[in-house]
Amino acid sequence: MKQYKITYPFTLKPSSGGFCTTPFEIVQQMDNAQRSAMKSLRAFIAAEKLQDSVKSIVSMKGEIGIALLCTDEVADKLRSQPFVSSVEEMNVPPPSPKFKL
Repeated sequence: MKQYKITYPFTLKPSSGGFCTTPFEIVQQMDNAQRSAMKSLRAFIAAEKLQDSVKSIVSMKGEIGIALLCTDEVADKLRSQPFVSSVEEMNVPPPSPKFKL
């Protein structure tokens, strides 16, 4: 299994009635888009019966992305989905232990 970063479509909407969009509104719109993408991702995985090929799904705070630990087959299937903008392999080392002896 490999770790992938999935990005999803996101368009910033202007503030309703205001002059500019506040940082709070931007974060709120990002969170709503991420929630929607996570819901679509989970529904797709369940519909395609890919639960055994996906080890973890983690939202990436402050980013327009979702980290996914899965097989190459799942990543290839996700590339063609409308709720996915891109799928990139993340080349990150495994996390180091918190404490060393």
